[in-house]
Amino acid sequence: MNSLTLKLAGLFVAMTLAGSAAAQNASTAVPTSVPPMISYAGVLRDSAGKVVASTTGVTFLIYMDEQGGGPLWMETQSVTPDKAGHFTVQLGAYSAHGITSDLFQSGEARWLAVQIAGEAEQARVLLMSVPYALKAADAQTLGGLPASAFLLAASNRISSSPTGSTTLVSSTPPPPASTVTTNGGAAKTLPLFSTATDIENSAMTQTGSGATAKIGIGTTAPVATLDVKGSAIVRGTLALPTTGNATATAGKSSQPENLVASAFNSSTATAVNQTFQWKAEPANNNTANPSAVLSLLYGIGTNVPADTGLRIGPKGLFGFASGQTFPGTGPGAITGVTAGAALSGGGTTGSVTLNVDATKVPLLGANNVFTGNQTVNGNVAATGVVSGSAYQIGSTLFAFGSTGPPNAFSGFAGNTTMFGDHNFAQGMQALSANTNGTYNSAIGNGALVANTLGGSNTAVGFQTLYASSGTNAVDNTAIGFFALYTNASGGANTADGFEALFANVGGSNNVADGSGALGIFSGNYNTGLGAGAGAGALLQTNDTVGDNNVAVGSQAMQEAQSPNNDTAIGFQALDSYTTGANNSAGGYGALNADTTGASNNAYGAYALASNTTGNSNNAMGDFAMWAGYSVSTTGNQNTAVGDSALGSIDTGSGNVAFGANAGGASTGFNNTAIGFSSGQITKLTGGAVFNTTTVGAFAQVSESNSVVLGSIANSVTGTPQAYVGIGTSAPSNILTIGQGLGAPIADHWSVYSSRRWKTNIKTLPDALAKVERLRGVTYDLKASGKHEVGVIAEEVGSVVPEVVGWEENGKDARSVDYARLTALLLEASKQQQAMIRAQQRQIRTQQKQIRAQRAAAIGRKARIAELTTKVKAIHKVLRGQDTTATATLAASRPLQNHR
Repeated sequence: MNSLTLKLAGLFVAMTLAGSAAAQNASTAVPTSVPPMISYAGVLRDSAGKVVASTTGVTFLIYMDEQGGGPLWMETQSVTPDKAGHFTVQLGAYSAHGITSDLFQSGEARWLAVQIAGEAEQARVLLMSVPYALKAADAQTLGGLPASAFLLAASNRISSSPTGSTTLVSSTPPPPASTVTTNGGAAKTLPLFSTATDIENSAMTQTGSGATAKIGIGTTAPVATLDVKGSAIVRGTLALPTTGNATATAGKSSQPENLVASAFNSSTATAVNQTFQWKAEPANNNTANPSAVLSLLYGIGTNVPADTGLRIGPKGLFGFASGQTFPGTGPGAITGVTAGAALSGGGTTGSVTLNVDATKVPLLGANNVFTGNQTVNGNVAATGVVSGSAYQIGSTLFAFGSTGPPNAFSGFAGNTTMFGDHNFAQGMQALSANTNGTYNSAIGNGALVANTLGGSNTAVGFQTLYASSGTNAVDNTAIGFFALYTNASGGANTADGFEALFANVGGSNNVADGSGALGIFSGNYNTGLGAGAGAGALLQTNDTVGDNNVAVGSQAMQEAQSPNNDTAIGFQALDSYTTGANNSAGGYGALNADTTGASNNAYGAYALASNTTGNSNNAMGDFAMWAGYSVSTTGNQNTAVGDSALGSIDTGSGNVAFGANAGGASTGFNNTAIGFSSGQITKLTGGAVFNTTTVGAFAQVSESNSVVLGSIANSVTGTPQAYVGIGTSAPSNILTIGQGLGAPIADHWSVYSSRRWKTNIKTLPDALAKVERLRGVTYDLKASGKHEVGVIAEEVGSVVPEVVGWEENGKDARSVDYARLTALLLEASKQQQAMIRAQQRQIRTQQKQIRAQRAAAIGRKARIAELTTKVKAIHKVLRGQDTTATATLAASRPLQNHR
């Protein structure tokens, strides 16, 4: 071989060695830190079990459980297997931050699933120990070795099922999901799981075993099968069952209940137990009516308790022990019965009889004759005839009675010459002037004293119906001092109370009940109930002739002047009334200041009490529409229902308030407030508000033409209290629309988002990695079957809990705030865009390198062609086929100078 051949051989050897060295250097390069990735190998098969040998998209998913649940991490890679389907990938290589370390920090098992693009997810594979090293994020090595040193041992193998699923098979069982630890342990103490994995000592101990075992609670030395040191609560029946089943020979008692006291014996200088025992014992055994009793037993020291004789039968009747005594001055036994004055008989033993001495005591069943004067300190009743029809005291008629005409008088009342019949009078001068009047009843001094012709009147009280005399003075009832005192010709009046209807002269069909009720009225069809009710204008004149009024309550309509068709119920109700009409007031001081207002309704203490001239107002509730003692209200057509509703109103009209304190400081018009303390507050720009609506307790409004639902956070409520529900009876948020009812529609939905209301502002970290862990799904709603797209709240909650609403148990997800996911997608898009720009820069650099490499390759190709030509020429020279090429080849530059 000549030098030219050696030179060519050396060139090929150098090129080969250089390539091998480069390959070796590339293969032995050691990374400076442990990458957050997992190496995984397997065989790629489709759902039919056919090997996939072409490049395809594959998604890798990591789960918490072998089946069910959402993925904790997922990544899609482009996988290129060999002809047999074998492939190797680095999980996390396609993610910006690889596999996050928190995925394995819990120490729980993780399962890997593989899903070929367009096909169903394959069976999951348990990840072995190496991936869990990722949770040591601050360590680059473990024991000085790289993470690859802890991959599956050689005894593990990878197998593939016919369906393409990959299974990791290990010679050792997988590690447990958790490790149980103990915090020490005391002998004979029953263990307690204080957490899912920790065992500690409990308050229960055990001594002995089997039939002799004794359990202690709160004590380490139990002396009974169950020994409890401390109090106990039994939330159910505490049963002391029978000691056995009864037989014809003997019944069986219950298990006993012992109550033990300790008393000190001075003679023996020891403490001696005193045991009382309750026990149910059989009675009437082996009879047609078996029964039982609850017996009290007693024993001293170690003696078995014995029956005391005290027992309770099945009907609650007590049986007493022999020698039982009862509280009293003696032992409780009756030793004898002695007959006293006017009695006979008696004895000390056996059945004792007592009799009345008839010589000393009149016999009620026999005829008795009293020869002396008798005094009866009490009532005398007779079923027989009492002789005499007139009784006099001295020469003055005291009592008189007759059957024709039938009249009866007593107490210096009536006369014996009247022609009227069916009259009754009792009291000095009662009905004393009556001639032809009939069916009158007068009780009291001067009652119906002037009546001559009037009939069917009833007068009870001093000088009641005192002036009644005419033929039209009929059907009146007066009860009370001076009741209907001046009535002369009025009929069908009823007056009950001191000076009730006192000044009525000719008015008819009036009802007055109470001291001074309708005191100077003379109108018709009026009703006054209560002291001073409807007493008239300042009680000074008697010219009030109003009709069809009702006054109930002390001083109700007391100062009214000629009212008509009004109703006042309550102390001082409509007290200042003058000429208004068609008002109704019920309650202490209701419509108290009203003068000329009409068609008002007020019910409740001081309801509409400040109204003076307002009309058509309705107030129900204490202090409803009451502006205060010094404020006059003149508003019209207001409605207030509830304690202090519209309580501050003065001139406003057309307002409606329902609920205690509803209406607030309403001075405007056409406002509606529903709910406790619901209503307007001071207008933000000053003045009153108009045309507002508030609904809900503490709902408040401060601008006109507004509607407010629910309470507002303030010093009273602290936080909003009302949730608004549409199509649901249990709203869980400030506004809840029933599930399956469809979506609301509007031009847009604005969210409070100003920097003014925020603090601790930070850019979302790892947004792209979190987005990669989310997945979009399609689903059908269970309630309606509607097909939708979206996310699964529980899956989102494991990645971005801030946008998930949870149930009160803190476990079950309720909703996802899709709008706030935008912030995550925004930052993820920015991170992805940054990656794209970096990749574009890298691509441009690589394209430059490729163009340079192509140019170099073209040069090398030309050089190779040149060398090939020369090599062929050399071959010809060596074979002696071409002598002319030798000189040409020799004249050319040396071959070894070509690089």
